[in-house]
Order: sequence, then structure tokens, then C-alpha cells
Amino acid sequence: MNTDIASPSSAPVPFRPQDAKPTHDWPHSARLLCCRIDPAGKYVFAGGTDNTI
Repeated sequence: MNTDIASPSSAPVPFRPQDAKPTHDWPHSARLLCCRIDPAGKYVFAGGTDNTI
């Protein structure tokens, strides 16, 4: 059983923008177009206007 994935009945993690800190900085040639954070707060996905993820 994978315990890393949040179950639907688990409470959402409170989000505090002031506690956010960058962990990586990846160079890109175009601006970002969209962003999605998974409900558990473990993964972030972003897409660029140059068709990269």
C-alpha cells in the first residue's frame, strides 16, 4: 500500500505563501503558461509557451 498518496478523506494541507521557498531553478526559454499543484502538496507541474513541461 502506497502511503505517499493522500486519500480522498484526508484533510487538505493548509497553504501559507509566506512559508514557500524555492528548491530548484530551471532555465527556460519562454514564459510559463500554467501551473498545477497536486492536492497533497508534493508535486508541482508547470507548462511553458514553448511546449515544455
